[in-house]
Amino acid sequence: MAKSILKGTLQKEEQNGAERSILDELRFRLRKAYFRCAKASEKRKDFDGACELYLNALEVASPKKENSNKNTNHLSEALAALVARDQVSIKFICDDYARRIFDAETPNPLTFSRDGKGLTLIRPESARMSKKRVSSLLLEYSVGEEKRVRDEWLKFTSLRNGVESSVFQLNSSTSAKFTKSKRKSIARGFLSGIRARAYLRADNVIQAAKDVKAATYMCKDVIAFGGAFHYERALCCDRLLVEENITRTEIAQGGEEGIGHENDNLVVESQVACALFAKRALETEEALSLKEKEEEEDNEKTPSSSMSFSTTRARAIQIYQSYSDKMQARLTDPVKAALRKGSVFALTFLDKDKWENEVPEYMRPKPKYFYYYEWMKDRIKEYYPELPQCVLDKLLSLDGAELDLLLQHPQAIRGQTEEFLQVLDEKGEKFLETYKTPQLSWEEVQALRVSEAKKKKLLENQQNDDSDYSEEEDTDHAMIGASGDDGLTKAEKLGKPILPLLPPDQRREKAKLDALKRDMAKDSQKLLQQNTTRKGGRVEDISDFQNENEEPTTKTAGGVLLDAMD
Repeated sequence: MAKSILKGTLQKEEQNGAERSILDELRFRLRKAYFRCAKASEKRKDFDGACELYLNALEVASPKKENSNKNTNHLSEALAALVARDQVSIKFICDDYARRIFDAETPNPLTFSRDGKGLTLIRPESARMSKKRVSSLLLEYSVGEEKRVRDEWLKFTSLRNGVESSVFQLNSSTSAKFTKSKRKSIARGFLSGIRARAYLRADNVIQAAKDVKAATYMCKDVIAFGGAFHYERALCCDRLLVEENITRTEIAQGGEEGIGHENDNLVVESQVACALFAKRALETEEALSLKEKEEEEDNEKTPSSSMSFSTTRARAIQIYQSYSDKMQARLTDPVKAALRKGSVFALTFLDKDKWENEVPEYMRPKPKYFYYYEWMKDRIKEYYPELPQCVLDKLLSLDGAELDLLLQHPQAIRGQTEEFLQVLDEKGEKFLETYKTPQLSWEEVQALRVSEAKKKKLLENQQNDDSDYSEEEDTDHAMIGASGDDGLTKAEKLGKPILPLLPPDQRREKAKLDALKRDMAKDSQKLLQQNTTRKGGRVEDISDFQNENEEPTTKTAGGVLLDAMD
């Protein structure tokens, strides 16, 4: 009765925006009521009911209060004691998992329709299992694994309430506390892994593979849950290969774990992926076993508890080791050798092998300004086919505009290269790396251009003097079928454009017409020379005219022509 009254009052005050001190006082009283009811349930040996009351008390704790963890330590310890004594039933744990999964699958109105409040929705909807079905499948999975299942559930509950130990992080030098967002992400990944177990038992391997992939990715910085998720991911990959014929599997995302580049995920053969995940499971379980031993020594646990933990871990390590050896037996020797050095080294090896052998050359990553350097190397090799590598690197280290200007003028690039070669011979390679040379001045560039222009003009004049192809008649090799004995003309050798010639019959007609025109032109010129010209009405020379026409003419004393000719 007191719990329901306090709970209703707390909800009402939170809605009305009451002061923090009032809310904290109500939370404290409600936690106290839950704790007393839980102790009473323990006396009645209703351990599942007591465990549920402890969970309700932990959820009431104020997340904004700095000493909230200190006020809830007794609740966490009481819950851990129930789990350590195996007094919490597996059915209660499976029901708790099913309830949390069902709540997380509820569609979130603030996000896309494909997402739930905590988990990705199952598609199609008909493939989604009920809460009762999930609980029963998880109960089947837990047979023979009761100790590990209880341990995982306790760590999951502690993490959600902000109570973490040193076993939650692989690197002991970092802080053992996660941020609220990080805890939420890890809890979401853990629930995905739990849901994967249920769907794997239901033979929905595709959905199980999706969920266990999310679990291994979100919980990759946590070793508290051991290598179970990695082992289950290896099992999913193996079943997908056999049942669905999925031969390739993604094992790492671009930009994560030092692999590849952004948006370049690492995809390998499914057999290699199985072996890699099995190796990760083995490494994670061994690291967790070592961490738990250290924590046991620090906390001075009871010998029986220590023996129980060590036995559970030893059995899991043996299973993972056997499965890892079985998966590696199907691989090639280079991949086997890489896996023996660890999963991180194997991941790097596989990524390097991908870019060297599998990816086409045009997709492989290239250094900065790769094509610029290749272009400049080709231009330099036109003048110096063989250069010491240090001299070539020194030329490429020059300013881009300066190097391009040098390569435009043969005299300049030769002078610069000879200078670097001389420095290399006299001072050595180390001195050449720091050697600085002044850039070309404007006057030097102009002098180079004038000198090259003069050389070019002189060369053109020499070619014009030596070639008489314009005066000789070109042979139309297309007309005679390239069967001439005289070979190519100079114009043809130089690649000059040549006008096509007429066919032989048309050429003869054209030659006759040209000869006739020349004769007519000569006759016209002769007649023009014989014609008389009049200047001021006087006759300059009519002797030739009279001889040809034989007609008499009379002159006056002044020499004026009196005879009017018809």
